Amino acid sequence: MTDLTPREIVHELVLTAPADVHVDAGDTSWYTYFLLHAREGSCTGTEIGCAYYYGDPVSLNLSLAAGTYYFFVDGEDSYEYGSYELNVDTFTPVTGNDTCGTALALTADGLYGGDNTSMTNTADPSTCASSSSG
Repeated sequence: MTDLTPREIVHELVLTAPADVHVDAGDTSWYTYFLLHAREGSCTGTEIGCAYYYGDPVSLNLSLAAGTYYFFVDGEDSYEYGSYELNVDTFTPVTGNDTCGTALALTADGLYGGDNTSMTNTADPSTCASSSSG
């Protein structure tokens, strides 16, 4: 009897504060289907994301609370396996920086993100956008 049990490897991410997380698996030697999925709290915890693809890359974008998360790189069947690279970027979303007086200071290195949903318009991108309202 042929064993069709998928092969997987597990990565643990511990966040001490809420963060937006981007995880992608790529540069694979796999020529078959593979999955990237995430669980919260334990290896058997609630699944919080899944990406499934033939080839590469696959990615997940998650907004996570402080806690422990497990990311699995997994084959669909036993013959789906190989090498891969896993890229993880975490950043704390920023809000409230919608004026020059409250601007976020950038450093030489870093990954930044935010959400401008509740921000105001303080500068018009008249030479950059099709609308002068910003």
